[in-house]
Amino acid sequence: HFFLELLPEKIKDNKEVMLKAVQIDGYTYCYISDRLKKDKEILIEAVKNYGYALEWASDELKNDKDIVLTAVKKHGGALQFASKNFYEDKEIILTAVKNDGITLLFASENLKDDEEIVWEAIKNNGMALQSASDRLKNKRKFVLEAISQFPNLIERKHIISEKWLKDLEVLKVVAKKTKFTDHFKINISDKNIINELAKVNGYIIYHFEDNLIDKDIIKTALLQNGMVIRGLSEEFKNDKELGLIAVKKNEKALKHLSKEL
Repeated sequence: HFFLELLPEKIKDNKEVMLKAVQIDGYTYCYISDRLKKDKEILIEAVKNYGYALEWASDELKNDKDIVLTAVKKHGGALQFASKNFYEDKEIILTAVKNDGITLLFASENLKDDEEIVWEAIKNNGMALQSASDRLKNKRKFVLEAISQFPNLIERKHIISEKWLKDLEVLKVVAKKTKFTDHFKINISDKNIINELAKVNGYIIYHFEDNLIDKDIIKTALLQNGMVIRGLSEEFKNDKELGLIAVKKNEKALKHLSKEL
């Protein structure tokens, strides 16, 4: 777009030319004249295909609901450039979070406690839970949806209350969604719970302190997924009984066993 900066001011102030330009690429709105930046028709066309064009609008147009609604329909994040008056507008906020859940951050405290808005935000992006009211952060439905997208949220105490660390249903969702490459810790010391979670996903045992993971829990994990062996210490990779369980479950686990076996 840099060449647009070099256009003569006469062109940048030509409504017909710039209207066609923003219809093709809304970003070009940033190069139009100050006079045309006050023109609602041009801005509405710009935000239809690039909601963030709202950033360069006049204060008056940033306070125009038609324009803001059009902008957040395209890019929810454009809400940050709208007049703060709209942070209290349920229609605007709901439209924005459906498009980009993280924009819940900009909603008023009242709307952060609105179940419909927060639910739509979290469905779009589970991380939106961090912007919800304390009341809704503790609502099971919202917690389950958020951690199903981002199981690592379970370690973030400022987002997920510690009470959920005692909730087996929630923890099983965390276990189910956890991948081998995930890196986070779960602050639980109850071996019975850990064992139950290992039945859901063997990889979950990587997310507890090593001193909690005994041979029985490892057996449970390997019975669920033989490849769990690859992330274990040499002590367990050198255990014949565990090696047999792993290979029986998945023959590919063989290459991860101790060479001494």
